[in-house]
Amino acid sequence: MENFVTSEAKEVFSIFKRIKNRDFKGNSGAAIKNSVYQVAGTFVSKIGSLLFTIILARILMPELFGLYILALSTIVIFSFFTDLGTGQTLVRFLSKNISQNKLSKSKINTIYLFNIKFLITWGIFTLFLILAKPLSIYYQKPIFLILLSGSLYLFSISLSNFFRSFFESLNDFKTPFIRETFFQILRLILIPLLVIYLLYQSISGENILIIVFVSLGIIWAIMVLFLFFVAKKTPVFLAKKSKLSLKEKKEVNFFFISLIAFSVFSIIFSYSDIFILGGFVSSEYIGYYQAAMGLIGSLSTLVLFSGSLFPIFSRLKGKALELGFKKTLRITFLISFTLFLISLLFSNVIITTLYGKEYLQAIPFFRGLCFLLILWPFVALYNGYFMAKGKPEVIKNLLIFISLFNLGLNFLLVYFLSQSSSYLAVLGLIGGTVFSNLLYLIGCVWKKRS
Repeated sequence: MENFVTSEAKEVFSIFKRIKNRDFKGNSGAAIKNSVYQVAGTFVSKIGSLLFTIILARILMPELFGLYILALSTIVIFSFFTDLGTGQTLVRFLSKNISQNKLSKSKINTIYLFNIKFLITWGIFTLFLILAKPLSIYYQKPIFLILLSGSLYLFSISLSNFFRSFFESLNDFKTPFIRETFFQILRLILIPLLVIYLLYQSISGENILIIVFVSLGIIWAIMVLFLFFVAKKTPVFLAKKSKLSLKEKKEVNFFFISLIAFSVFSIIFSYSDIFILGGFVSSEYIGYYQAAMGLIGSLSTLVLFSGSLFPIFSRLKGKALELGFKKTLRITFLISFTLFLISLLFSNVIITTLYGKEYLQAIPFFRGLCFLLILWPFVALYNGYFMAKGKPEVIKNLLIFISLFNLGLNFLLVYFLSQSSSYLAVLGLIGGTVFSNLLYLIGCVWKKRS
């Protein structure tokens, strides 16, 4: 064990040395450069989101904050359904065509997938407007108008995610990093000031949240315009437009269709928690849960590298891919386990310092969720590995089973435990979530070895 830690520590120090010397040659150098911008962008995103969440949590207090989280989570779930694998398909085929210097093919692939993306987004947007009222009835909370106010947010974030995938395909993680930085700065400055002003004007909580979501939608729309104008100057957009052959269309469609089930069940697996809690527990307990979960998501930023490695993995084959995967796996273990121990031991201090004594109920929730700091990074790496090999079907069946298992288990736990207390219901959901993620990771390891 000591030799393992020493070996991986040397590997980490060598990476930092390459970053300092700006040595980004070869696939390993490209992976390091991508990781720097991707981790920096994700760090800015998670830390910005964490600060934003902490500020809103302190200003709105648990009950109104829980209502905000419920509306936001619902909008975000619908936004993920607007992707359905178009982003990963774009990354795979653009990375492949660009490595072969086929810019014309890259351009037509981008246009083809954007048209699919836009149609899906429009359909989900329409469905969201139709389901807003039934969802508010299910939640049994005054959330209908708040959901409607988030429609622009839903549309804008969907298009923004497509452009992010486009730049990742070009091995350009700098532009998404700049976009994310601008977004977080605007959100952190404008929204809290707006909420404080509205509270000072004695505006009702529901109207405050309506204004907040409209404002967030406008900010996201500005980000989309920024990405669009930058994308127009890239070699892919400047290249001549060609045509996709029937064979090429079938290849793209096959990969995309293979990802649909994967994407749908990924959403169910990852984002059904707030939806389940929304129908059975009070708003303040949703606030406590999200305070803990949001912090876990931010801490996981220090571990998750899979997004930046996917374009690199897509170019590697055979032993080179296996070697890159194993190295990433070892480094990930070292970082994630250290982060897990620190978070678990200092959970009391972390929660009370960041959120205040009003969120003491979130401490046991945070401790239970700490196990995800170990599980999430490995699950993401295995997913990226199978996607890079062009074999999404390898984990599709596993994901379908685990997603349905997780959904059923969490629903039953929350339903029965909520009859005793909201506190127990949230603990039950956390236990079910951690157990399901563990099962998924075991399944991924087994699939790779078989």
